[in-house]
Amino acid sequence: MADPDKFSTGWPALMSSEMAARYLSVDEQTLFRLADQFNNPAIEIESLSIRWRKQDLDRLIKKLPLVSPSVREADRPRLLKLDSSQLNELAEQVARRIDRTQPNTTAKLISINDACAILGLGRTSIYRMIKDGALQARRIGRRTLLSREEIEAFLDGSNRA
Repeated sequence: MADPDKFSTGWPALMSSEMAARYLSVDEQTLFRLADQFNNPAIEIESLSIRWRKQDLDRLIKKLPLVSPSVREADRPRLLKLDSSQLNELAEQVARRIDRTQPNTTAKLISINDACAILGLGRTSIYRMIKDGALQARRIGRRTLLSREEIEAFLDGSNRA
């Protein structure tokens, strides 16, 4: 059996209600309900804040039932069944929506980062090639852009300096 402390490292010894709920993977209301149900009290610090001890939360986890059929049915999402024609229509609608959101033209000027990805080089290498004259750069505002055609010509070997 796995050591329970192995998975819970990095959590503080005292946790706020929000953090304790995250630790148990539940919401805060469920945390309070479970703590009350399994008699797992919180700690009140100077009547200002409520804290939960990690070791008490670990004990609470061990008390929880593994499977609860009533909760399982209540939490089960409703399933929507689609036949193949409905599924195809849904796929076509998604494809149309994707086509509308993507630009229909490719940019003629590309960023240094895009040039790095296309050429498989680092930024320093790209800037060195610009400085050496192997690539022509254009400045638009604060951005340095390269011609897509020039990058493709460089890849083909027809634009060597």
